[in-house]
Amino acid sequence: MKPAKIYIPLVLNILGLTAFTHSKTAELSLLTLFLLSHFIAIGYYNFPGLLRIAESSTPLFRSVTRYIVLGHTTAFISVILLAHHIVVGARDIVLVHDIYMGFIGAHVYLHTPLVVPFIMGIKSLRRYNPAPFVLLLLAAILRALSPDLSYLVLLLSLIALSLTIKP
Repeated sequence: MKPAKIYIPLVLNILGLTAFTHSKTAELSLLTLFLLSHFIAIGYYNFPGLLRIAESSTPLFRSVTRYIVLGHTTAFISVILLAHHIVVGARDIVLVHDIYMGFIGAHVYLHTPLVVPFIMGIKSLRRYNPAPFVLLLLAAILRALSPDLSYLVLLLSLIALSLTIKP
């Protein structure tokens, strides 16, 4: 990975945090740019090629690759949702949920079935299922419309995630 790809997101994040004391709109805009630059840094634009390679590989590699691409796509959609909510002037709580239930949540969900079984020393059945991501994204979208329903869908997504690592 080229250093510039690493430093651009960090610089945007620092600028965003610095701008927060002066302008919430500037901070949110820089934060959104930081989150978008993350996808450039990880080479998200190369994921279609990765999927093509995975199709001719082992079933496990194909399944893991699809799961990783779906997780990053969920995170990417959540950043687009965040940008939309910034433009329309959504309440702060909706913006916070876009970030935590969307971008950060997708990354937690992405790494959980890959890391937790290894850390706990359990044999994972490798159930790389799209349901946790779909439900997580739905919960983030519903947050602006119905917080209670959003939390119910979030609970369902956590249950689906736990089933992906169940031995």
